[in-house]
Amino acid sequence: VSSLSSLGQWQREIENCTDMNVCRYYDTGAKADTGRALIRRYEWYFPGYENRVDSMKFDVLITTSDTFMQDVDILLKVPWLSICVDEGQRLRSSKSRILEILKPIKSVFKLLFTSNPAQNNTRELYSLLHFCDPDVFYSDRAFMKEYGDIRTKAQFESLQKNVSPYMLRRVKEDVEKSIPPLEETVIFVELTQMQKKHYCAIFDENRQVLYKECKPGIKH
Repeated sequence: VSSLSSLGQWQREIENCTDMNVCRYYDTGAKADTGRALIRRYEWYFPGYENRVDSMKFDVLITTSDTFMQDVDILLKVPWLSICVDEGQRLRSSKSRILEILKPIKSVFKLLFTSNPAQNNTRELYSLLHFCDPDVFYSDRAFMKEYGDIRTKAQFESLQKNVSPYMLRRVKEDVEKSIPPLEETVIFVELTQMQKKHYCAIFDENRQVLYKECKPGIKH
């Protein structure tokens, strides 16, 4: 499940790196439903095996969250091995529409891609963990009681220990060794004479100097 702008990129990456058959399940326009029906007819099933979800043509299906929500009744019938969600931070809110749609989907494992899993909010973190492994993270109340208000090092280390098996952190320097070290260059630029004049007038609350630069009728 990805954003519309990333569908093509995901398809290229999968096809370039694997020999899996990829189905891009998306269509737009007034006849979008008809278009997706054609995709299901010709790219989902082998001849003579129509509507047989135990024998699908594709190995990977790529779609958008909107399409998933529109065809959720159809997609629920497919025995998915895995569910991968790009921009997984959209599932942080327990009231997220896409989260509610994805929860009933049965799969062997789930994978979220995100650059920002939580914003110092353990409830958002719980939402992601519960989606990935509801058998382990089954109680919002218990999780928040333990980690809702982290004040001690022991609490932090306990949370880190419980979360670390579910997270794989990737940083640029680990992926691309040729990236040079970060350099910061500070360039000081002097104010122009007019800028200095206005700055001093604002600092000294000298309205007369500022009024001289105003057009008639806007001295408020």
